[in-house]
Amino acid sequence: MAENDRMATPVTPATTPATGPGYSIRLDELLPALEQQIRGGNLEPTRGVLDEVTRSTGPHPVVEHLQAQIDLIAGRPGEAIRRARASIDLDPHVASTWYTLGRAWRANGDAPQAIAAYRRCLALDPSLAPVHVSLGIAQRLAGDLRSAIQSYRAALRLAPESPEAHRNLANALTLLGQEEQAKVHAEQGTEATLRAATDLATAGLDALEQRAFDQAAAIYRRMTEVLPQWAPAWNNLGTALQNLERIEEAADCYQRAAMLDPALFAAQNNVGIILLHMGLYQPMVEAYDRALALQPVDGLRVRAALALPTIPKSVDEITRARTRLAQRVDALLADPPTLVAPDDEADATTFYLSYHGLDNRQLQEKVARMHLAACPSLAWRAPHVDRPVDTGGRRIRVGFLSKFMYAHSIGRTTAGLVAELDRTRFEVITLHLPPFPEDPLAKAIRGSADHAVDLPAGLAAAREAIAALELDVLFYQDIGMESTSYFLAHARLAPVQCMSFGHPETSGIPNMDWFVSSDLFEPEGAAAHYSERLHLLRDAGTLAYYYRPSLSVDASRERFGLPAEGTANVYLCPQTLFKFHPDFDAILGAILDADPDGQVVLLEAKRASWTELLRTRLSGTLSPAAMARVRFVPQQGTPEFLALIACADVMLDTIHFNGMNTSLEAFAVGTPVVTWPGAFQRARHTAGMYRRMGLDDLVADSAQGYVERAVKLGRDPAYRAHMRTQILERCHVLFGDASVVRQFEAFFESALQSCPAVRAPQ
Repeated sequence: MAENDRMATPVTPATTPATGPGYSIRLDELLPALEQQIRGGNLEPTRGVLDEVTRSTGPHPVVEHLQAQIDLIAGRPGEAIRRARASIDLDPHVASTWYTLGRAWRANGDAPQAIAAYRRCLALDPSLAPVHVSLGIAQRLAGDLRSAIQSYRAALRLAPESPEAHRNLANALTLLGQEEQAKVHAEQGTEATLRAATDLATAGLDALEQRAFDQAAAIYRRMTEVLPQWAPAWNNLGTALQNLERIEEAADCYQRAAMLDPALFAAQNNVGIILLHMGLYQPMVEAYDRALALQPVDGLRVRAALALPTIPKSVDEITRARTRLAQRVDALLADPPTLVAPDDEADATTFYLSYHGLDNRQLQEKVARMHLAACPSLAWRAPHVDRPVDTGGRRIRVGFLSKFMYAHSIGRTTAGLVAELDRTRFEVITLHLPPFPEDPLAKAIRGSADHAVDLPAGLAAAREAIAALELDVLFYQDIGMESTSYFLAHARLAPVQCMSFGHPETSGIPNMDWFVSSDLFEPEGAAAHYSERLHLLRDAGTLAYYYRPSLSVDASRERFGLPAEGTANVYLCPQTLFKFHPDFDAILGAILDADPDGQVVLLEAKRASWTELLRTRLSGTLSPAAMARVRFVPQQGTPEFLALIACADVMLDTIHFNGMNTSLEAFAVGTPVVTWPGAFQRARHTAGMYRRMGLDDLVADSAQGYVERAVKLGRDPAYRAHMRTQILERCHVLFGDASVVRQFEAFFESALQSCPAVRAPQ
């Protein structure tokens, strides 16, 4: 029976209104919300808000107290003591602050100081049962067992059901040899613990169902204090934290649950899911296999089969992962799973296949066959598609479908086409998958459509909603980036179904008719890369009517903590880290070896674990001297991202999967991009843009050529200035290109005209 004491009782905040910028909210509204964040374990972001409050309003007793609580939870008792004292200096009459000070002294190993602080707390409010328990614990640590017993009994007079008071009193009585009395309190403590745990479990589940994840995290954290060895409490705490995007904390909770109860399927399954989010491939595979050994659930069989590394350690790991995926899918084809709602049960795609630099058509077709075998209803047909295609003089109905039509790369490449299609010939409908962000770009896309439709959650409901629109053409913007649109694409919801470069990869899906690309992007024999029919736009530098971005913030290097102009050559590669193929490492190393004044600048990932995976891989492949000049900078908002590109000397295009938006943004501000086109469309975007501009100086045909071009740009300011001028003079052909819109219009019409009068069921 371990001794323990509770978290501090709620703070009664002051009612002083905050007066600084951004703090029109009163502190009596803000501070309780921040305390709830602390109770849920959301420490450092809350500390940032508290720091801002202090800068805005000056020292405040409640703010200092909350800072003390953060330090105490984070294992910094010395700092907690300092902060609690600062709070008491500002207002010595708040009982809970003295309680926090006492707990900090106890954590710092000073029981007498803790006793003194607890007594000051109780002098202000003697009704606080948890403080009597904490006082008793400190007294026992100081060797005063009889005083400790008196404190525990005082707590029980105030709270007869207190599990902590019963357990600690039982421990103390045992030490005094009073076994019978100890047994009574131990039993009462156990019963009280179970009652408290039941109440907490009910409240926690209610909070999860209501998606009140902060509240759920606080409840389940308390539950882990009441029943620290009960695995489901840790598992559910992990669920709350995962939904709050606190991934590393969630992983710790799931792993604790799995360790406490290796037979708990939910914990083993959740360990696999969270490790997948973190990019920890081999541990994720092992966790999924442990979960499957407990329960061979069909959805998990599919999810485990399709799992791939986010940041591969090596080319060998890519090869092994692809082999494993193919073998697991073959096993599923031989023994098909049964899925009713695959977007919920499996919720998996083969997204990361596209970053391997290999032909994925056969694998994608095999995966699609497996899904159709597992869930034949995926091939559902809308009633209108089996009727003769006859527009009857009306406009052609074109639907654009995506989850990402907001301030996202997909939103930026979709907005212009939605706005510019000829409304005398086309009725444009945007189909939005949940959730539904409402940023300015999302509002612009919705506002420029004839109709914007928010699709319901769930495949069946979404299919019915799309079918009711009786579309002629359904244009999927990004099949493969998430599971809902991928599974929707298996259905026949329009006579013409097409996709393009949003996620530049074949779908492998029988009901997907067309892949729309550009002759500037595709190599010889490209049609063999697609399960869809390949339609090529002519001389299109981008497959979008792309609005040219412009700088709106200062593009100084100091803003990003980079060396000043003339002191270092900045080679920027601002791509998401899963685009960094292991083959690219040697190129980065060679650039740094050839330019001792060079620094390679990368963006941190949205997951800290991804950044560390790439950092670790680069540390193993680059020389120490080169690695010392690789810098990671935080992710940036849209204006700052463009400013970061503008202040770079050179932008490096990732191989095997190029930039699209990033290259367009670089050209818009004149930053030269070095590229090396590969074997597939996704590795040829930037080269295609250069072809459209009539420039080929920075298009390499080998790794050595790539390094030479990059280093020449970095070390030769005159050449760099020349290339900037050339790009700025010619890049206008990439932006607002009406010919792309006209070619899409012609494609939509011709594809619809080529449909048979009546489609046979597939």
